[in-house]
Formats: sequence, C-alpha cells, structure tokens
Amino acid sequence: MLVRNSDIHSARLTLRQLEDRFNRRYQYPYVFLNDVPFTNEFQEWIRPMSKANMTFATVPKEHWHEALMPFDYYWRIEPDVEFLCDIDFDPFLYMQENQKKYGFTITMVEYPETIPSLWTTVQEFVEKQPHHLAPDNLRSMISFGRQQKYYNGCHFWTNFELADLRWFRSAAYEAFFEHLDRAGGFFYERWGDAPVHSIAAALLLNKDEIHYFRDIGYKHHPYLNCPLDPEAQLKCHCDPRANINSKPMNGFIGCTRHFLRLTGAKDILSEDMGEDVRDYVYRDGPQDRGNEADNQQPQHQQQGQIIVKFQNRQEHSRAFKNRRGDEAHLPLVPVYQSPERKEFKN
Repeated sequence: MLVRNSDIHSARLTLRQLEDRFNRRYQYPYVFLNDVPFTNEFQEWIRPMSKANMTFATVPKEHWHEALMPFDYYWRIEPDVEFLCDIDFDPFLYMQENQKKYGFTITMVEYPETIPSLWTTVQEFVEKQPHHLAPDNLRSMISFGRQQKYYNGCHFWTNFELADLRWFRSAAYEAFFEHLDRAGGFFYERWGDAPVHSIAAALLLNKDEIHYFRDIGYKHHPYLNCPLDPEAQLKCHCDPRANINSKPMNGFIGCTRHFLRLTGAKDILSEDMGEDVRDYVYRDGPQDRGNEADNQQPQHQQQGQIIVKFQNRQEHSRAFKNRRGDEAHLPLVPVYQSPERKEFKN
C-alpha cells in the first residue's frame, strides 16, 4: 500500500475490510510504502488490524522496489477503498496455477490531455524492439485505425492490480520502461501508472496471461466492480446494476467487455444491455484495408472504438468535468485520438 501518515484512518478502513473479506484466512504479509518515515502512531494503529506480518518502508527518491524484492506477486491496495464481497479463493494461488501475470477488476478510459505523446513513444518502442512483443498480445484492445495507429485510451484501473513481480522485473518490461523514461513524458506530461502498466501488459503479455477478477467486489469511489452472478451476491453487499464494467451508465462505457470479446471469454457483462448499445460499442469494421475502407465507415462505427463527437470545446470540457465528478451516471467520453484527428470546432 502506498500511503501517507495522514491517511491512517482510511488505511485502517481498507485493512479492516480486506481482513474480514479475505486475509484473515490466509495471512499474506502487508508492505506499506511512504516517501517519508512512518510515524510511531501510524504503525501502532495499523499493526492491530491484522495478525499478518507488516513491513513499513520509506522509499528513497532514487529507488522504488527494494521492499518488494522478496516477493513474486503483489496485490495493490489503497486507503479508503471497499471490498464488497467475501473472497473465498486465493487470488495469488489462482495466478500461479493458471500462469496469469496481471489481474484487474475495473477498466477506464484515460484523459487524452494528460498523455499527448505517450502512444507515439510506445509506437517507437514497438518499431525499434518488436522482439519484446508477445506473440498473442492484446494490442487490438488498446488501439485502432490502420496499422493500429491510435490509442483508444483503454486501461486497467491500477488502484487495484494483482501482478507477477517477475514480469515487472523482466527484460521486456525493463526495456519498455527505460524507453518511456528516456522520452521524458513522466516529467513533462502526466504519464501515470495506469496507462503505462496497461499498455505494457497489452503488448508484452499474451491474452491468456491477463485476468479479469469478476468475482472480486471492489469499489474505489465512485466506480465499482460488482459480480452479476446471483449466487455471488449471497456473499456481497453491492448492487450489480452499478457495475461500471457491465453496461452503459447513462452512456459511459468501459473497456472490460472489449477485453472479454478479444480473449474469447463469456461476455457475462452483456446482461440487460440492449442490442442497439452492444452494436454501437462493438461494431466491427474493416481492418487495414486502406484509406478507401476507412472512409466507407462513419467514425463512430470504426472497430472497437467508443467515439463521441462534441460540437465544441465547451461541450467536451463539460463531459470530462462530469466524468471527474462523484455521480454514478456519467456521459460518454471519447477515446484518445491523435491531435490531427480531433473533431473540435472553436
């Protein structure tokens, strides 16, 4: 858990729920990371929350991984999140037994203003070091257009992620990260861990190495993942109709159904969705058939895209402002497009 001393009570809330729902049966160790030393008060209030071993580490500015070196897997948790269902299986064991290297519960669409040059930099990496790409990757989940030229903004919401740390330490991931680091976008733009981890997973891992933990009820305000299975609801306290992954919520659509479609998994999230909505989100179109094929299809129907044209910049700004708000019902948001393809009108 990345946490500040001032987050002590929200951290205790998270631990209490995770212990009640899962870890009291397994006693997996906790690692708390802070950029300043943890206070005695923080440690004294946190330790009674679990019988599991706890490590409180101060992260030096020049190095972020030493405290995690003893571990092969990690589960990222954050202060003030909720675990909405009993977790009666071991996610770490599931990852190990099924050769999974990355797990998620929620997908989102990135704010394009924060990452204007990220995809261009990623494409440069792909061109220079194609040998690092997995043969059965998920590039088509995160990109669209001829030769997958554009990033659609899809990413795994990394406030919850279960991952194999050996993959993060692999030569492929190290090469990917070093390429991005040299480009400077972490400093001059806002390349966050969500799009970086997600793009890396989509390119460097095979499809079957990424897993959607649909049965883990999880909420990071205001979004949640809530199991749709009626039997699962017997051990949950959440409304499955509020699942951000499952269906449009006044228009807002995530990328999880796209993931399920591409990986060949049963699309349990399509329940209660009208056929017109399914057709709108996932209308198949021509792939790399040249400009003529691209021009034959309206922009809002290109393959795998979630596109909305705004009439002016003010309307676009209102949509993104609403998305950042606390309301559960959100407007459609456009996927990321390169600057030359934006449809804004001044």
